[in-house]
Amino acid sequence: MANWETLRRYIKASYRVKDDQLDPHHVGFGRRTRLLPLLAVAVLLPAVARADGGTSIANAPELPLGKTVSGARSGLDYWRLTIVSGDTLRVDYEPVATQLIGLCLMAPSVTDFTANDAQCVDGKVTDQSDRKRQTVHELTLPGRYSLIVGFGGGVCVHIFYGVDTKCSRAMAYNLTAYVVHRTTTTLLAVPKVVNRGTLVSVRGQVQGVKLGKVVLQERVAKRWVNRQLAKLTVSGRFTIKLQAATPGTFRYVVRYPGDASHKASKRGFTLTVT
Repeated sequence: MANWETLRRYIKASYRVKDDQLDPHHVGFGRRTRLLPLLAVAVLLPAVARADGGTSIANAPELPLGKTVSGARSGLDYWRLTIVSGDTLRVDYEPVATQLIGLCLMAPSVTDFTANDAQCVDGKVTDQSDRKRQTVHELTLPGRYSLIVGFGGGVCVHIFYGVDTKCSRAMAYNLTAYVVHRTTTTLLAVPKVVNRGTLVSVRGQVQGVKLGKVVLQERVAKRWVNRQLAKLTVSGRFTIKLQAATPGTFRYVVRYPGDASHKASKRGFTLTVT
């Protein structure tokens, strides 16, 4: 039913028909026959969660990450995204029915009073030959960004000039957003020289992560070899015990491998055993 609800809202906005004319099980002839292609689309599209954005930047809700949402409106749909410096934003989107859809990502400083004159930090528009689109952007400025969705083709959303906040063209879409957060691996001071047989404590933290593991790797010839794994605490901290068994100078790296929502990071050190 999520698809039908999206189409219902889009058709009402586009064709100005009443709810009793939009029964998907009792579509008759005459004026309503032009709705049949749109009703067929509702059957073909995968089920998604119904969710409209806001009608302005001020009342825009936070966009749920990793969940496909559908929206339909005459005009623009507004969402907010909270970004940390270094995050990578990916948005997969497509129009419902046949119209073009445009996306415009606005900087945190943009408000409803300045949106008409602001340019998109990143913008994309679907076209007739490539309806499914994806935009990926690494963001260095932290804050709450505005993701604005509207009819594309330079009508409501233009990838170079921004948006027309007074536009009333009807549109409907499906959209899924993902944010991959930056992480930073830091180490407390590790002794540079130790005696043979010393048990060295390697302590540190992976900032931006609450759960997961890090791996201690040693450089052997031309490759990195895994030596130990350590779990992260809820604050991202870890402790690794390293036995200095053999004299020599050794290169190590503590590596956080990353996951679907977090980028990988690492920090290295050198240890000399006498």
